[in-house]
Amino acid sequence: MHPDYKRLSIHHIGGRFGDGGFPIMRPFEKDIIRVIYDADSDCVDQIREKHKDSLSELHVLPYCVGEADRPGEFNINYDPTSSSIFSFNPDYRSFYFFLYNHDFIVSDSMRTVEKREVNIVTMDQIFKDEALKIAAPDFLSMDVQGAEYNILQGSKEILRQNVLALVIETWFHPLYQGQKIFGDISNFLSDHGFYFVKCLRMAEYSPFRAPVGQRGEGFQMLTDALFLRRIDSIESVITDNILLHTMLRKLAFISITYNQFEYGLKCLHRSKKANVSYETDFKNINYYKFLDDIEKSVEKMPLRYPKTFSEKYTFELSKRRFNSRSSLKGNKQKKTLRENIWLKFIYPNIYFFAEIYEFLIQKIWAGAASLILTNSPVEKVLVKYGLKRQAKLLKRNRVIQSLFSRR
Repeated sequence: MHPDYKRLSIHHIGGRFGDGGFPIMRPFEKDIIRVIYDADSDCVDQIREKHKDSLSELHVLPYCVGEADRPGEFNINYDPTSSSIFSFNPDYRSFYFFLYNHDFIVSDSMRTVEKREVNIVTMDQIFKDEALKIAAPDFLSMDVQGAEYNILQGSKEILRQNVLALVIETWFHPLYQGQKIFGDISNFLSDHGFYFVKCLRMAEYSPFRAPVGQRGEGFQMLTDALFLRRIDSIESVITDNILLHTMLRKLAFISITYNQFEYGLKCLHRSKKANVSYETDFKNINYYKFLDDIEKSVEKMPLRYPKTFSEKYTFELSKRRFNSRSSLKGNKQKKTLRENIWLKFIYPNIYFFAEIYEFLIQKIWAGAASLILTNSPVEKVLVKYGLKRQAKLLKRNRVIQSLFSRR
C-alpha cells in the first residue's frame, strides 16, 4: 500500500482553470492530495496560483495523458480552454453558444493557432514510475476536449486497482475529429466495473447563429458525467482487508458528496465485513470522523418506508391503469372501495391530480415543512461538516416521503 493510502487522492486531467471535478470542502482539505495535469505547460503557474491558499497537498504535472506512450501533437486553439490532441470537426463549424458576454462559435474560437510536439504518456505508466511519489487516483476527473476515451484506454490498470469514481466531461456529438462520445465511454467504464450515475451539468450548442430575439434552446452537446465503482468490482480485486475497508469508505464519502446517500450507506455497511479496527490509525482523518458520525446518526433514525407498488395496488387495479374509461365502467365485476375511488375520481382526472400533487406536496408542503421542521440526526451531521446542500436534499425527500410512510 502507498504510504498516503488513508488520504483521498484526487486527480484532474485538463486543469488549465485550476479546478477539477471534485468539490473543494474546507473541513476535508487536509485529507486530500490534489494532482492536476495539463498538456500546456504555460498554465502551470496559473494552476498553482489558484490553489495558493489551499490546505491540500498540491502537485501540478505538465503531462499530455493519452492511450499509449508515444510522441504526439497538441493543438493550442484560439481559446486555449478548447485545446486538444484533436482538431475540431468541420461538420460543426457553425455551432455556437452564448457565454457570459459573447458568442462562442466553434470555427472562430476553436481554430488551431499553434501546434506543439508533446510526449504522450498513459496514466498506467505514470504510476509504474517509482520516481513519482504520488498515490494513484481514488477519484479521477477529466476536461480534455475529446481525449477522454484515449485516456481511459491507457488507464486500465489504475481503473482496476485504484479508481473509485470519475467525473468526465464527455460529448454527445463528435465536436472533435476522431473522438469517442458518451456511449463509448459509458460502455467502456461499465465493462471495467463502474455504474453511470448521472449528468451533473449539461451544455447546449445551437447549430446556426441567429440574431438576438430569435434564439431558443440548443442541442445538448456535452455533460459532466458521474461514474461510481461497483462494490462487487472492488471486492473481487482487492484482497487486503485494510485496503478494502479504506477503499469502500472512500467510495462512501465520495458518494455522499455527490448526493448518492443510499449508495454511500451500502459502502459503509460492506466496509464492516473487512473487520478492520481503524480508530487509532485514522484519528486525524476528517472524512473518517465524518463517516463515523454518519453511521452513528443513522442508528438514531426510525426505519420507515413508503409502501411498495404491490402493497399499494392489487394486480387487477394495476392492469386497469391501461384500460379505457368506458371498458372500466362496463366491467360488472364487484369492485373494492379503493377501485371505485380510482375509477370514479382519480382515473378521469389523473393529470389534474398529478399537477395538484406537484404543487401542494412538492412545492408548498416540502418548502414550508423544511423551514419549520428541525434537522434529523443525519442532516445535523451533514450541516456540521459543511455539506449543507446534501442536508437540504435529504430533508426535502424526508418531509415529502414521510407523508406516505408507514409508522
